[in-house]
Amino acid sequence: YNGVASLVDGMPAPEIAQLSTALESILCGVVFCYVIWKLSGELARKRVATRIGCALLILTKGFVLLFFGYAENYAYVTVAIGVYLLFALRLFRGACGIVPPTLALVAALGLHLSSLALLPSYVFLVLVGWFDIRRLRASARKLVILAVAVAALIGLLEVQGRQYSPTGLAENLLRELVSGSGSGSGWSYALSTRHVRDFFSEQFLIGPFALFFFLPALVFALRRGREALIGMSGFLIVVGSSYLGGNWMAADPTLGYPRDWDVFASSALVLVCAALGLFLFRSEVAGGDSESRSLGAREIGIDGALLSAILISLFHVVPWIVLNTSEARALERTKTLPMDFGRDEMVVGRHYLNRGDLVEAEQWLLRAVEESNTNVNALHLLGRLYTMQEEYDKAVSYLDAAVAIRPDTRFLHKMLAIALYGSGQLPAT
Repeated sequence: YNGVASLVDGMPAPEIAQLSTALESILCGVVFCYVIWKLSGELARKRVATRIGCALLILTKGFVLLFFGYAENYAYVTVAIGVYLLFALRLFRGACGIVPPTLALVAALGLHLSSLALLPSYVFLVLVGWFDIRRLRASARKLVILAVAVAALIGLLEVQGRQYSPTGLAENLLRELVSGSGSGSGWSYALSTRHVRDFFSEQFLIGPFALFFFLPALVFALRRGREALIGMSGFLIVVGSSYLGGNWMAADPTLGYPRDWDVFASSALVLVCAALGLFLFRSEVAGGDSESRSLGAREIGIDGALLSAILISLFHVVPWIVLNTSEARALERTKTLPMDFGRDEMVVGRHYLNRGDLVEAEQWLLRAVEESNTNVNALHLLGRLYTMQEEYDKAVSYLDAAVAIRPDTRFLHKMLAIALYGSGQLPAT
């Protein structure tokens, strides 16, 4: 931030922060390219053409937009997940120990709690890829150390507050799954055809060769029977299935799938890498020998298949990148998104509010509330807008409704108190 601020005199602080985050996203992209090149080497082994194809296929998925100046922190967690996959595959090959993937996992968890989906694969990694029954005492001692480290991490997250708490996250997920907190999710949504539509649309958006690549790869691998669950192949099945299950169980996001696509974006990296590994290699033979072989790459034309998938991926991702080079085009596109429950109107209203266009912001936010009077984000943004205009009575009515829906959200109570004080309904003491 300070470095950017020194280069752009007079720019408002929020814009400096946004530009700084965008530059960090691009720098993460540079690191990510290196990680993917190394990871592709683990997947393709000694076949250079296949390695290039794997790298290009991964780098042409929709999730790579995270590295084009995206003003969120999802670029960091995606890099951490890539590093975790890289070291996990190296561990099965005997090229590293348990510490590198453990550190990568801890980094991913610290960056975003959605990385909890990596835990089943980590347990598999420890017990199948690293734990040595022939050296039980030494291995058991290391397992205890790992367990203590994981417990310490969970405890550290817990004391940071509910925003970072794993138990708080579990409670929020359960509440969203059961009631939806007024966002249109909950059991009725989870069991609806709309959920099926949204789920597959999201997977195509962050793919397309992610879920739709992993599912046939999973079927292909499981046809091999019990040997598919051994070693590296088993790890890829577990890590891919964990993210598949997590994505399916996720409730309808508060801002809607089209806006909250970034929450799911890094899962596409896991799914495409797991699919590539399952297609390219046989499982390791019993006993842990790294005798993973290419499945007749020349005979089945794997390089040609990769090239076709890359071209289709480019047709998908390049127009998306071009669209987002223009703020005006992206805004007009947002106005047409079918997000339901007033969420597209809310996103557009937030944009105008952040730009200081209060007239347009009010119109769009009121339309959002008209479509859904339980849209908490629209309600609190209207409260913020009317507070800025010193129309405190209006602000109180909208913020009071927001607090009634989400009584556990502290900043809503703070905003309501400010509006109540401004309207004279709350004494200064």
